[in-house]
Order: sequence, then C-alpha cells, then structure tokens
Amino acid sequence: MRKGLLRFAATAVLSLALFAPMAVSAEGEYTEKNVTTYVYNKDTKTQTKLIFRKDLPTVPYIDVEDYLEKIFQGEVKEEKQSADTFLITNTNGDTMMVDVKKDTVSFDSYANFVSAESDAGDNMQTSYLLEIPEKSYIEQKAVTLDLSKYKIDLIDVNGHLYFPLATIRDIFTIEYNIGQYIDDTLYYLHTGELYAGRLYYDTASQYSSLTRDASEAEFAYQETCFVFDCLYGHPSQSKLAPVIREKGFDHALESSEELKRAKELLRSTSMVDYYTGLYYLEIALYDGGHTYMTYEPDSMVKNSPDSALAKAFTAAFNDEKNPDREALRQGAALVNSRDELEEQIKAAKTQGLSSWTAVKRWKDSGASLLQYGDMAIFSFDEFGNSVIPDFKEAVDYAEEHGIKYFILDLSTNGGGLTSTGLFMLALMGNKDRASNSRTDYQLITTSDQRVISEQEFDLNLDGKFDKEDKNVHYDLNFAIICSKYSYSCGNLVPVAAKKIGVPILGETSGGGSCMLAICYQEDGTRYGMSGNIKFAVEDGTDVDLGAAPDYALSYSDCFNAEILEKSLDDFYTPHTSYTNEW
Repeated sequence: MRKGLLRFAATAVLSLALFAPMAVSAEGEYTEKNVTTYVYNKDTKTQTKLIFRKDLPTVPYIDVEDYLEKIFQGEVKEEKQSADTFLITNTNGDTMMVDVKKDTVSFDSYANFVSAESDAGDNMQTSYLLEIPEKSYIEQKAVTLDLSKYKIDLIDVNGHLYFPLATIRDIFTIEYNIGQYIDDTLYYLHTGELYAGRLYYDTASQYSSLTRDASEAEFAYQETCFVFDCLYGHPSQSKLAPVIREKGFDHALESSEELKRAKELLRSTSMVDYYTGLYYLEIALYDGGHTYMTYEPDSMVKNSPDSALAKAFTAAFNDEKNPDREALRQGAALVNSRDELEEQIKAAKTQGLSSWTAVKRWKDSGASLLQYGDMAIFSFDEFGNSVIPDFKEAVDYAEEHGIKYFILDLSTNGGGLTSTGLFMLALMGNKDRASNSRTDYQLITTSDQRVISEQEFDLNLDGKFDKEDKNVHYDLNFAIICSKYSYSCGNLVPVAAKKIGVPILGETSGGGSCMLAICYQEDGTRYGMSGNIKFAVEDGTDVDLGAAPDYALSYSDCFNAEILEKSLDDFYTPHTSYTNEW
C-alpha cells in the first residue's frame, strides 16, 4: 500500500428520549444526538453531532466536513454553493461537489481528492520513500457517483452537509482511517493499526442482537450494491467480477440460484441469515485473499464465542438440516484453504532448509537469513517497514561474504506495503549505479484514472535522499521463490522483478492486483474487498494473473540447495547459440 492509501460498525438501539427535539427538513423528520468521540486513541476525546432520520432510526448521519477533517487530519472546507449544492475542499485544495437534491457526488479528479496526505498509522508510514511530484502523473477525469440509484439520501441540516456514516466511510476507505459508531460512541481508528491487533476499544456488544431493523437491512444491502458497483477493483480471479462490471451488483445476484438465495439472505432482518448470505458471496467473489466477505462472522465465532449471535450462527453452521449448510461449508473451506496451504509450504520449508545454516533471525520483522555455500535465502512473510533494514543488512552480508545467489523467499508472503516492495525492486534493479527510484503504476477503477508516481528511495538508509543512494549496488544474482500463496505485494514484486531479469522459482504467484479496502456496515459487519486502486506495470500485464515461474519447482524442491543452485546456474550462465552452418 502506498502512503496515505493502505476489517466493525454496530447496530445501536437508540432511545428517542435522549435525542434533541424533533426537527423538520426537506428530507423529513430527524433527531440529533451529541456523542462522545475518540480520535484514534482514548486520550483524544471530543463530541460529535450525529443525525438520525425517522425512516432510518439506526443509521447515523455525520457532518462531511467534520468527518473528513478527522480522516485527512487536516483542514477541510465546506461551502454551500446554492440551495442544493455544497463544495468540499480537501487539505490539498482538491474539490468535490455534492448535490443533495440529486444525491450525487462529483469529482473533477477523484484520484486527486482521495489521495490527500493522511496519517494512516505508524505501521504504514515510510521514511525511506520520497515522491517526486514533477515526475508523477494523475490522469484528469471527472466522475460522478449517483447515490440516488441506491436510495442513499444526502441531507442538508441547517446549512451543513450530512452523509450516512457508512457511505462517506466507504467512499474514503482507501485513506485507511475510518470512524466507527458503537454503543452510542464514535471511534476513529487507523485500519492499519487494527490489522496490527491494536484496537483500543471493545466491540463485543455488537454480537448481542440477533435481529436488525428492516430499514437498516435494506440500507445495508443498498450500500453494498454501491460499494461493488463503484468502489470495487474487479480482479481477474473473481468469477463474479465481470458480471458486476457489466450488469451491476444487484443484477449479478440474479445470475444463479445460489446468488438469488444470497440476495434474499443479505436483505434479511435476521443477523444469522445475513451472515449466511456473506458465505454465498465468499464463494462467488473469492479472489485469493483480498475479498474476504466472511471476515466478521469468522472473527465473531473466534473472538466472542459466548455471544448470543455467535452461538446462534454456530448452531446454524452445524445444523445438518439447514438448507444453506453446504454454502457455509464451502465458504469456510475457501478461507481455510489458504491457511492449509501456508502450513503445507512451511512444513516443506522447514524440512528443506534444515541443512542450511541460519545466519540471523530478526524478531520485529520475522525475517531470517540462511546460507548454503554461496547461496543465501532471505525469508519473510510480510512487506512491512520493519523488514527494510533487515533486508539491507542481509544483502550487505551476502556481498561481504561472496554470496553468488541471493534468493527472496516469498513462498508464504501474503503482502503488505507496496513501498517496501518497491524499495527492494529499486535496490535489486540498480545494476549500473544510476538510479535509486522506481515508478509505481496504478489504475483507479472508480474513475478509470491512471496514476503514475515516480518514487525516490533512501537505498543506503542514512536518512537522506541524495546521489549516494545511486551508488548502492550489489554484485549479487537475485532470484525469488514464489507459490500460489504469494499474494498482493508478494505477487506484485515477482511480477515486476521478472521485468528486470530476476528469475522466479516455484509456481505462479497467487495474484492480488488490487489494494485491499476495508468496508464497515452499520449492521456491525466489516469485510475486506479488492478495492478501486489496481496495481499495474508499465507494459499493461495483468498483475492478477501472477508471475509465471522460470523454473517450476515443487515446494520441497524450492528449498533443496542442489536443485536451486542448478536452476540458478542455468539461468545466470551465458548460453551460446549454435547454428547449423557449414
């Protein structure tokens, strides 16, 4: 994930007696409520006014200016342009126009607006990357999101623009900062911190209710339609993606009897039914890892097994007479298959590397460096900031000790920060001591905009971006071990590495061409989705198809020193071409 871009909102039963007096707007009756708000931690506390419409009593609306200032963590300006329109200006001066009568959101450049700088959490910040504005490019294309198609109303309350919290959150989910409303309290969090297991508040209460309001169920379904129609990346591996692109999400759910059943369940007021519908979607939308529709029910059963909803859902899952039991089993099997594959590869790795010498293991990044003769394997499972200095130390060791082949083991790597992967590519590709930069290619599918970003790297990690970084050069022959588990950045790096002559060993990498997006429903559900930022390479290769191996090897052969050395000798030894001339 690049800087500024990187899975819970709960149903609340609200007491009208606590609200401010009923007011009337052009949109109908609503109530106001001031709620305690925590801004990324329990130490930063404030108040936020939320609006609840009479026809959507459990769906909070939030002031757009207030919300975006928390997300961007900088000044956002809201101006009322006419009786029905508002102009929103972000921290970089980019604008969006909102029409509350037509329920439309228009951007001159969606890519510019959503990629304003924001602090997405310490684990997602980079100190070794510098974007070069004069060498970067964002294709300028206007786009309008028509929310009226999804019955999503935008409202003017006393001259201020209000969106449903779920809608504004989804539109800007790629900022990796979100607000969650739970137990009459609003919490802002970095979703990167959530992934790191550092959630600073309790969410268990969201599993206490087995039902939800009918209006909320319909709103949640329409919000899901909006997300997949407008904010989805349509990865090649998902069998439903082309149908969604052509017909839209709602119509796509009419394309089979299983999906018709999913649609029925997704609109149910029963939370058990709703969670069951997510398992049908898991099967239809599965793309190898990013689109994880069953994240919430899986997490609930694992972390809150004694809750009322977890018990009811587990009973339904195990009920042999349940007509949806097969879909539940298949959806769970898809998720579990990835864990099973990881264990299979790790077992082969443990056995194969037992004859190698462990040079060093790094605790923070989980990386390790092993050596066998003049070969070294640097193994790590996540592209995070902490692996950067460890990687640099590993290649320095290899250079100093006369290592001939330096192998990146991505066989159990599930992804992480694109900036980390680009750093490694810049270092491996600097064969002529001429460059410390890489170009990051992206497509924003919401607006069909190309984004090309030239990025300079502090390759010697001295805290400065200067000509000395261009002198970081290694006389090493690099290679990458891949498996179908290698996903997201674990897939992007080998796809790009092939372009600079780095051989791939193992099997075709597992795909994951879209940046992960985290979506949160008002019904307490969060899910991962292949979002609208799509990785690309210069020649237009479909990244989601993976990097094909130059040498196809079984998992055990991937860590067999004799086979690795033979493969790399063959790749890096010049071959003479003979002609049959007399």
